[in-house]
Amino acid sequence: MTLDSRTTLAFFQRRSLEAVVLHLEELGLGTSEAKAAIADLRVIELVRADELPSLLSVDAEMRRLQTLRYVVNSSSGRNSSPGLSSTIRSLAELKEDRFLVSVATLVGCIDWLREERFNEAITALEAVDCGGNSPLALVLDAMIQHWLGFAYQQCGDFRRATRKLLGAIEACDQNELCFGASYRFVYGGLLLSAGQFRAALGELSNGEFRRAAAKQGDVATLIHSHLMASEAALYLQVLAKANYELAEAKDLIDTNPDVFRQYGAYLVLLSAKLDTLWGNKDEGKHLFRYAIELFEQLEPPFYTGILYAKLGLVEFALREQDYDTVFARTAELLMEAEERGCIDARTRLLGFQARLLLDDGAPSEHLKEAYEDLVSRVHLMNNPSLTFMAYADLYAFARRRLDAREQKFWLDRLSGLKKLLDRSCYEDLYGSYVLDRYRREIEGGLDELDGRFDFRD
Repeated sequence: MTLDSRTTLAFFQRRSLEAVVLHLEELGLGTSEAKAAIADLRVIELVRADELPSLLSVDAEMRRLQTLRYVVNSSSGRNSSPGLSSTIRSLAELKEDRFLVSVATLVGCIDWLREERFNEAITALEAVDCGGNSPLALVLDAMIQHWLGFAYQQCGDFRRATRKLLGAIEACDQNELCFGASYRFVYGGLLLSAGQFRAALGELSNGEFRRAAAKQGDVATLIHSHLMASEAALYLQVLAKANYELAEAKDLIDTNPDVFRQYGAYLVLLSAKLDTLWGNKDEGKHLFRYAIELFEQLEPPFYTGILYAKLGLVEFALREQDYDTVFARTAELLMEAEERGCIDARTRLLGFQARLLLDDGAPSEHLKEAYEDLVSRVHLMNNPSLTFMAYADLYAFARRRLDAREQKFWLDRLSGLKKLLDRSCYEDLYGSYVLDRYRREIEGGLDELDGRFDFRD
């Protein structure tokens, strides 16, 4: 039995070399052949050590397989090798191996993504030719689609991100690639960011993915899935489910609290939201303050988490109708987000500021200042779903207080988000934040809303 697509997968399914031997034997590869194949795992060490001369002596197909396997581990954070991309490219040029050139491009782009050079990574990855339909080429193509999905999401293009991630998942399903479950988890995170909370909860709670993560000993990813599933449940106000997911996350975090300190802080933050929704206001306030302390104690401090927890306290002031505090603290937190470079937190804060415009009790002078501030900064939001919600609130404010020209301006901004959102997501948001709000007013006359679902490129 040769190293076909089935045995190729074995190398991606385990981290333990002994486990790979057993798996190959289960597939019918003889013990001596399995051990010989395992011996060639030295390629990983050679790449890590930048031993180019030694790499040249390794069989070509095994070299490709092990190099790609190393990239899988490296891109998921298990290994790191600053010279990996240049090593692979040098090897590819010497051996005239186009496949390894593509692998080198992927590795270099992952580095760019970590450096937030998203547009450069997208341009390079879109141009990659994986070189045919071999098992290794299919694996590489799925990985590239996944990283493109991640890059487009970071750029705020959720429509392309959805297409790429679903393409990666489909490739994994069709070719029985073992990391399809983890790509579904990434897709669940995209759905959560896009405000598709019910769909996100389904993907993030996926039993297949969690079993695969547990089998691989990937505790960090398991914790992350429970925390994000809890967040989705909190948005849906399915409090029993949110509580269950938080309890599961806590059990995992408690196995090694020093390693998972940031997750522990997020656990406290989400617990604060849960207690607040349950009506335990004093405990909610206490936990928000405790979350701030935990985020501040990290090295370095996690300022995005700090800002989210502070926003939770501002929302308490809003419930108490302390408008002077609410508007002043929101402005202060926006300034802090700008200074810290916390783009996601700034987006959340701008969305909160837009919601304030619809509070009937807010003083007019505060509303005027908030509206003018939003007009100048709302374009800085990096999440098209949250941007849609903010535009919808601004449109609602304009309908209440401003002229028809201003109303049309925000309606046009809403329509402009079609190119950044998946169609079903856009339609759900439009239905919830525009049509449902104004159904009585627009019955029998949808002139100003014409073309809202025209998705021609």
